[in-house]
Amino acid sequence: SSVQIGVFVIPLCVVLGWAMGQPMDLNFHQFEVWTCLLTTLVVTATIQDGRANWLKGVALCCAYLCVAAGYWYHEEPMDLG
Repeated sequence: SSVQIGVFVIPLCVVLGWAMGQPMDLNFHQFEVWTCLLTTLVVTATIQDGRANWLKGVALCCAYLCVAAGYWYHEEPMDLG
């Protein structure tokens, strides 16, 4: 469930990253936050009626490809701090 992810898995990943010497903080940039928000809205709108068809599946696959392309071409902003 989402509570298990938020309470256990994410802090565990941060601690494991710290142990491996990889910087894994929870400082999300604006691109990641907007991507998460928009994908949540798209999935919610798609599964809201409880029925599925091939067109909804194709729309979700296209949305996935758009997100993947966005992350492929996105450049990390410079840290100001």
